Amino acid sequence: MSVASSFGLPEIVKFLIDVKADPSVGYPHSPLEEAAKKGNLDVVILLLKTNQIPPEQVSLALEIAERFQHSELVELVSHFQETGKIGDDGCLVS
Repeated sequence: MSVASSFGLPEIVKFLIDVKADPSVGYPHSPLEEAAKKGNLDVVILLLKTNQIPPEQVSLALEIAERFQHSELVELVSHFQETGKIGDDGCLVS
């Protein structure tokens, strides 16, 4: 899942999630870290919506998005970190 996340392949990430692959496991980096580094918004949304990502991975993804200046991802991950919510279409939900 990490490779698909890095390359921005949401269809493959969704398939892996649907067949119960653990979205928090990857080597050497988690799928969320890979997606955040490359700015793959659609993949980040899919991963966060699983509600299976440990808080420390969410924090690290936020740091990575900030480092690589992916402002839309920073806003999305920051909001998710604060509220634990994300809309079906990736919009911010209060």
